[in-house]
Amino acid sequence: MATAAPDEHPLERSRSYEILPPEMSELRVVLLENSWSKRREVGNLLLRQTVFDKEPNCSQRISGTLENKKISVINTQDLSFSKVDELTEFVKHCVSQSAPGPHVFLLVLQPENFTEEHKQTLWKVLENFSDRSFNHSVVLILPHRVESSFENYMENPALKDLIRKCRYRYLKQNNLDHEALLTRMGQIVKENNGQYVCYEPFEETTEDTTPTSTGDHQSPKQRKTQTSIMSAVAAGLNEQVTPQFSGSRTMSCSLSDAVSAFRIVLLGKSEDTKKRIGKFIIQDRGFHKPWPFSSIKHCVATCGEWEGKPVTVVKTPNMFSLSVEAVREEMKNCVTLCSPGPNVLLLLVKPSDFTEENRKTLKFILSLFDQDAFKYSMVVITHEED
Repeated sequence: MATAAPDEHPLERSRSYEILPPEMSELRVVLLENSWSKRREVGNLLLRQTVFDKEPNCSQRISGTLENKKISVINTQDLSFSKVDELTEFVKHCVSQSAPGPHVFLLVLQPENFTEEHKQTLWKVLENFSDRSFNHSVVLILPHRVESSFENYMENPALKDLIRKCRYRYLKQNNLDHEALLTRMGQIVKENNGQYVCYEPFEETTEDTTPTSTGDHQSPKQRKTQTSIMSAVAAGLNEQVTPQFSGSRTMSCSLSDAVSAFRIVLLGKSEDTKKRIGKFIIQDRGFHKPWPFSSIKHCVATCGEWEGKPVTVVKTPNMFSLSVEAVREEMKNCVTLCSPGPNVLLLLVKPSDFTEENRKTLKFILSLFDQDAFKYSMVVITHEED
């Protein structure tokens, strides 16, 4: 299979790139699905030039520069495989074109034509790349009919399953918008802490590889703690806190109109305690290693399910160690990760380490939302042994 040579084109200036972490020099995006016209349209939009004009017979990588950042779009051929070897060859070529690994898989779908067969093919491609591919995937819905509602699309079981597998990351656009698309992909980069997907070749094994949730390995004390926390949290999940930041630009990782997502923010000093509480809430996925050189200075988020519904948990840094301006900026980042606002604020407090100054800082943080923020807050008391 011939290799298409990478190309590079300059891009116009865009404020969308402010959402990428400063240590990140390149954003690599892989476009997948069966409509070449739509993949071409999306690829040209991302690069803001008509660079994809002829359908390739293999994956093609074209890059553009933006200030000191770089975006590389890997446009693939149609996902049509008559043999397993063809799928394996497709994945390997995609791996070589997206080296050292993609940050985002953009699944470009037309819901009217999306079938169970299409879903299974996409599923196999992503699984053959890595079992973490779905954590880096977003479904881009480009409908034929403008008047169709999202509820109608969700009547398609194949589309519903795919969105659920991608942890409810989706973007529906009748008219493609460059800034909205980049913002949504930037959020996925943040959710994965700037990490990219590494190719993991599939190997057959005779061992039992049936997946088990984290909860299956928890002690009775851990399961009891999780149940009590989630029972208390559940009482506040029907409402949300309204952020008071003016002009903030946010995107949701939930099925906004179709499913009411749970959005929980963890506040506290101890990084380990926040991680443990986050893992209690989202059993099948913990928080990955943070970005290099900024391990405790930025909010990170992870998405999953609780009782069959999407849930987002945002872990904040130690706000009590930051300046007033840094707290303001970080809370803006927090809102970006749990748009349109959190349902519950979990305040993790160790009494022996909570000072009057900490109380004032916490009051200031809550004031950045609205006057009713205290109504959506719950204090979780931690101790030395926690």
